[in-house]
Amino acid sequence: ASRRSLPLWVLVGAVLAVPMLAGHPQQATYLYYLVGAFGLLAVLRSEGPEAQETTRRIAKTYLSGVGGLALAIAISVGLASAQLLPSGELVSFSSRAQELNYEFTGIGFELKEAFGFLFPNFLGGKPMFIGTIPLLLAAASLRRPRVKGALFWAVAAAVAYLLSFGGNLPVYKAAHCCLPGFAWFQDQERAIFIFSLAGS
Repeated sequence: ASRRSLPLWVLVGAVLAVPMLAGHPQQATYLYYLVGAFGLLAVLRSEGPEAQETTRRIAKTYLSGVGGLALAIAISVGLASAQLLPSGELVSFSSRAQELNYEFTGIGFELKEAFGFLFPNFLGGKPMFIGTIPLLLAAASLRRPRVKGALFWAVAAAVAYLLSFGGNLPVYKAAHCCLPGFAWFQDQERAIFIFSLAGS
C-alpha cells in the first residue's frame, strides 16, 4: 500500500475486526459478504470519463491495492485473534465439530412463517417484522431514481430473507455448496438481521 493510503487500510482492518470481536462469527460472515457485494457494486457503477480514469488508476496501482488489502486483513485477523483463538480451541473440543452436516446447518425459519414481515404474531416469523411504515417507505424508494443504492438494499433484503429459511428453500442449498462459511453455522434464520438492516 502507498504511504498516502496506509492510514485508510489500517482503518479498514480495524473496522473489519469489529464484527468478529462481537463474539458471533456467523453474523460476521453475513456482514462480510454484504460489505464485499457493496464494494463490488461501487466499482461496477462507475461511469463515463471518470470511470475510465478510475479504471486506469486501479490498473496502475493494482499491486498497491492488493498490498493494502492484505494489510487490512492481517490487521483485522490480528485484532480479532483475541476472540478467534479461544473460539477455535473451544470448537475443537465441541461435539458440534462432527455434526456440521447439511441437516444440522440447514435449520431456519419454517415456510409457514413466510409472512412474518407483515403479520408478526401470525404463525411465527416475528423476528422478520420491521414495521409497516418502514416497508412502505422502502418500497417507495425503489420508485425514486434519486435514492442511491435502493435497488442494492432491496436485493440484499430479498437474499437475506430467502437464506433465513435455511434448507427449506433451495437458496441456502446453493450457498451451502458454493460459498465459504455457510456450511459452518446452524440457525440460518439469523440472516434476517440483514433484512432488517436493509429495510432501515
